[in-house]
Amino acid sequence: PQLCSVDTFQSMINDAKKPILTMSVPERRGSYSSLQKESILRKCIKPVVITSGTSHKVIEKEALGARDHHERVKALFPNTFGKPRVELEIGDEGSRVVDAFRIGVVLSGGQAPGGHNVIAGVFDYIMKCNENSKLFGFLNGPKGVMNGSYCEIDVEMMAAYRNTGGFDMLGSGRDKIETESQMASSMEVCKALCLDGLVVIGGDDSNTNAAILAEYFEKNLCKTKVCGCPKTIDGDLKNEYVPISFGFDTAAKTFSEQIGNVALDTLSSQKYYHFIRLMGRAASNIALECALQTRPNMCLISEEVQEKKMNLLKITQDIADMIVARASNGKNYGVVMLPEGLIEFIPEFNALISEINNVLSNDVEPSIEAVSAALNPTNRAVFSFLPKTIKYQLLLDRDPHGNVQVAMIETERMLAETVQSELERRCGSGLYMGKFVTQFHSFGYEGRCALPSHFDCSYSYSLGYTAAALIAKGYTSLMASVKNLEAPIEEWTIGGVPITMMCHMEVRHGKDKPVIKKALVDLEGAPFKAFAKNRAKWAIRDMYRAPGPIQFYCDGARETNMTLMYELLGDKATEIVELDPDCSAMPEPVSLGSSKMLYRPIKPFLRSKLERFRMDYEPKVPLGMKGLSVTDISFITDEPTQCLYHRDAGVLKSIFPNTYGMNLLQITPENDNSELTEPKALRVGIVFCGRQAAGGHNVIWGVYQYLKGTGSTVLGIVGGTLGLYDQQCIEIDDELISDYKNQGGFDLLGRTVDGIKDEVEMVKAQKACIDLNLDGLVMIGGARTHTNAAYLSEFFKKNQTKTSVVAVPCSISGGARNHFIEIAVGCDTAVKVYSQLSGNTAIDGASARKYWYFLRLMGQDPSHIALEVALQTHPNVVLLAEEVAAKRWSLQDIVQEIADSVQVRSESNHNFGTVLVPEGLIKAIPEIGALMDEIDTVYMESGKSVLTLAQVQEKLTRWGSALLQSLPLFIQQQICLERQSNKIAQLSQIETEKLLVFFVDEELKKRAAMNQYKGKFSAVCSYLGYQARSTLPSNFDCDYAFSLGGIAAALIHEGYTGYLAAITGLKNCPENWQAGAVPFTAMIVDDNVEKSLPTGQARPRIPPAQVDLNGRAIKALRVAMEKCKFIDKYRNPGPVQFAGNTAESRLMTLELEGSDYFTQLASLRKALAMVVRSCRPGCSNSLLEISTKSLQVLNDVMTLQEQK
Repeated sequence: PQLCSVDTFQSMINDAKKPILTMSVPERRGSYSSLQKESILRKCIKPVVITSGTSHKVIEKEALGARDHHERVKALFPNTFGKPRVELEIGDEGSRVVDAFRIGVVLSGGQAPGGHNVIAGVFDYIMKCNENSKLFGFLNGPKGVMNGSYCEIDVEMMAAYRNTGGFDMLGSGRDKIETESQMASSMEVCKALCLDGLVVIGGDDSNTNAAILAEYFEKNLCKTKVCGCPKTIDGDLKNEYVPISFGFDTAAKTFSEQIGNVALDTLSSQKYYHFIRLMGRAASNIALECALQTRPNMCLISEEVQEKKMNLLKITQDIADMIVARASNGKNYGVVMLPEGLIEFIPEFNALISEINNVLSNDVEPSIEAVSAALNPTNRAVFSFLPKTIKYQLLLDRDPHGNVQVAMIETERMLAETVQSELERRCGSGLYMGKFVTQFHSFGYEGRCALPSHFDCSYSYSLGYTAAALIAKGYTSLMASVKNLEAPIEEWTIGGVPITMMCHMEVRHGKDKPVIKKALVDLEGAPFKAFAKNRAKWAIRDMYRAPGPIQFYCDGARETNMTLMYELLGDKATEIVELDPDCSAMPEPVSLGSSKMLYRPIKPFLRSKLERFRMDYEPKVPLGMKGLSVTDISFITDEPTQCLYHRDAGVLKSIFPNTYGMNLLQITPENDNSELTEPKALRVGIVFCGRQAAGGHNVIWGVYQYLKGTGSTVLGIVGGTLGLYDQQCIEIDDELISDYKNQGGFDLLGRTVDGIKDEVEMVKAQKACIDLNLDGLVMIGGARTHTNAAYLSEFFKKNQTKTSVVAVPCSISGGARNHFIEIAVGCDTAVKVYSQLSGNTAIDGASARKYWYFLRLMGQDPSHIALEVALQTHPNVVLLAEEVAAKRWSLQDIVQEIADSVQVRSESNHNFGTVLVPEGLIKAIPEIGALMDEIDTVYMESGKSVLTLAQVQEKLTRWGSALLQSLPLFIQQQICLERQSNKIAQLSQIETEKLLVFFVDEELKKRAAMNQYKGKFSAVCSYLGYQARSTLPSNFDCDYAFSLGGIAAALIHEGYTGYLAAITGLKNCPENWQAGAVPFTAMIVDDNVEKSLPTGQARPRIPPAQVDLNGRAIKALRVAMEKCKFIDKYRNPGPVQFAGNTAESRLMTLELEGSDYFTQLASLRKALAMVVRSCRPGCSNSLLEISTKSLQVLNDVMTLQEQK
């Protein structure tokens, strides 16, 4: 063989040492929502020190040591320890930087809103210095630095991500650059790219890593400077020089929005204790901030639990004490919050988890039996006490650091179980006579990639800009610092702090390591003291506060979080944030009726600033209703109506002899003053029948406003249907309604059950209406409410009861729609909230690239919410109950469908995705639906409200019993839970998403065993339900609800009964809406579903509308989903906005499928009139023949339609 020369051989050796650089073009976002587009174009507010350009003078301050263990830290950082803190001020022309820089950026650790703006700050700084500068982004976290995987960030790429949430621009990762070889490879990559600097965007561990890397580079004379930017939504990276980490503000506000909505929902029904677990493992900063924002009845702070050495029994007793105290005041409801890391701070659990970590690190089998046997006696006793579900969660796969995945442990359920046991003990001793029913929530991933708040946009950008400026000035191992945050953004100051100043030594995996000391909740700090001072009041009194969605265009949009304000201003912040409102003059709640519903209206001083801001919004109404009075409204009596299917006409005429076939009513766009009606003094009652939906209070406002000036009295029925039977009511007046304008929830009056469904209940309702001398009753709810109202109005007519019965469509599910009703009040708002949370989560998946998110959406039987959310956010898989039912898909078919998507995406290394699951899916699966029907029958035959799993099983058929036992135990228990008021299963309590994950995981393991699947599958499940029902209504829902309330008032004023208030043409502006009313009987069908007649037969009903599988919306979805299976086109609609271009947006399904029924009828009549006019005697033979044949074809089509 031919030998090479020495020079050639040396060259080969040098080439082998060179890192392999892989320049990639990362996937760009494939789609943007309207608000995302607005955000990208929106100018980020910046401090003057930044807008002044790149002329900065450096002011070196004191040299700082370590946080602790100075000498040990100094020994590890001989080249970078003890550097001075610096501040950057506006300099003269001589200090202007004009060099071209080459800088790299890396996103490290968990996502936080604002990461893209850090990159934007770096980019803008170096481009202002010199347009020949280059910015490189390392892909998928620190491993990109080690492996040389990068992309070049240009103007176009940067422009696509400004002011947007997520880390999907580059991807993130939790890898660490720790070993000698990893640091060496990272240095070689930086050298190969000729980097002047590297900006590490991360939390405490990531910035510690940055300091280690900076030290290594200095030691090895590498020119690349390394600076960090503080990132974490947990809020545990802060000190006197770094007041806050970016992302905390947005995440805490996103969680607080949800908690506030849940609190109002709690107050509306007064029947649940909501246990809410919040992200935040090592520190409780998020829980504390959310508590300050929302005023829950209890919030556990991990640091306090540890400080006071509170064991599980003590925590359980404290919660039970609060529940007992509230029960003594008639309050069997409340909100309990806890941080996800709480379990590690409970003394016995801390020891248990620590030993489990050690046991599993020694290759002990991760089974309950094996681990239990390996534990010491004390920890074994604690472990054996835990529910089996918690035991399994403690043994889940470790995180990259080898620790228990605390985020996966359902601590809230564990506490609820222990509290339940304690309450049962007290009940047996006669110390507690209340009712304890729970709902569970876990808020976390949906807050990490939200559209950043104004504060986070500006703060993140400033951090990035500062980091780049520090590198340009030759500094390394500094963390960017932005201060003076109590001042307007323009007055913020910037600088840098040595990372080693924040470090101390900790034992990690048995070794001493330098780490940045986490900033836990300071029990002596102003934020905690403010919380501690007020929590006793919050525990007993209902002082809930709903902060509402993050705003970008309203007053107060630039305000920061309460924690930061307290830390910067101390006690002075209390007045600014209105944490301690004076409630001394407020009356105590009054318990009314058999439902024991507590009545006490919320006063404005208890509300958030955004809630008060919304009180000033003036709803827009159709032209014919501009007078805001019933005396200014004229109804046109249209033709008599018919039922949808001719085959039902005979049945409906016999059941509704007095109300069938009534005329359609329309409100004229413009009124002739000569035809205005005389005002009549009436007594009108309003009752919330259906479940909570945003906009309900505006219906009341509309009724009140339009009857105002007629001498009428409007009575609000307190306690829903049960309150009506008990005749519990309050009079609505100006002061009361002004406090509830445009507010979320149903808490003004409350609701109980959607009743009045049989003659016994109708007699109760009749007696109440007679005793209250009601001229009219407005029933607010969905399709079930409308059906009940139809029967009640017929019953009143038959018995000559003077009370007119009308209804208003109000339901989040989307099922309360038909050819007359395009959408119900509340659906618009709820879907937008769910879309925001789903969009946040999907982008989180694309950022971390390791989780499959399974999101179950509230909505009962129909899948309208899932359809709209899918159109808004573009998930990878969406399952529609109607489609599953139509295709007769079994559970196995659905599992195969999802597993196929997971497998296909894994082939392109996309081991992440989003799956939307409608609440009603479980019922649509043929075999599961049949099983649930069988269980419903068992309940009806037993006559009991609650049955155990064993009691249900023994009454099932062999087939039903076998199928039930084939399901996971948690699903068995949930399917057999207490039935809801209409005698069917509580779909909201059945965790279908977890059922699917269970079987998809099994299917993928089978495929992996056969070498068909080589990807990774890690799933996270969430339920999007209660956090959207009682939110502040959108502008659309405010307008729509108020207008419908006005129509209801006008109907009663004119003496109409048996009508549903209706508006069509909703995709238009409100002035062009077509207002009117529809007889209930025109919407009723005899579909043999609701078996509730005394004869045992099904009563005709107004059915919930199913998703039209041939409609335009589903067709649009199918087109989108064909691409979304393989390409990420996630969109984030963002929080509901009350100002700006998106404030008046409509749902996509409404835009695609909304039909103006009233206008279509008018067009049809116009066309028919033209035929009659054109075909009078004397018309041509050809015209007559064409018209006759065309009409014959139309008749044939109509005959076919009737036969269907």
